Amino acid sequence: MVDISEIWDNLEFIAAFVIAVVLIILSLRIRRLWLRYSALALASLVLVIVSGITFIIGCDMVVSNARIPAIASPDRKHIAIVRWWLPGALGSDMVHVSIRHAYSPIAVEVEKGDASPPDPKVEWLDDHRLLITYWDKGQIRPCSDKGSRVEGIEVFCKD
Repeated sequence: MVDISEIWDNLEFIAAFVIAVVLIILSLRIRRLWLRYSALALASLVLVIVSGITFIIGCDMVVSNARIPAIASPDRKHIAIVRWWLPGALGSDMVHVSIRHAYSPIAVEVEKGDASPPDPKVEWLDDHRLLITYWDKGQIRPCSDKGSRVEGIEVFCKD
């Protein structure tokens, strides 16, 4: 299931499609037949080309992504999102942990690091503390400054 915060990752596909459809609708309103068909063909070509280009640019041809279902805080006011970037032989696997408010479509990345699924383990300690466990026998400490902060949430790493 896709998280609402992932809408921004696919915005270019939606925008290209909407623009092309609007051009097609506008071309259907032209009165002169030869001009209408020319505009319709051009708008259809724009739909195919622009949508194709945005697909190729946004496409992860050799990189795959993975994620687990969103993890809600005990009070259900915040959501933790764990996503992995898996480039295969092109680089090391990366984990991205983000937090968003329950009704917001915008997530803030609070931690990123080298990890492969299913690591790290992410869990809420209480309503305002999130624990990211890379290694079970590690020490708990505040996570590094690699990520942003979410107001009222403390993020701890165990590694």
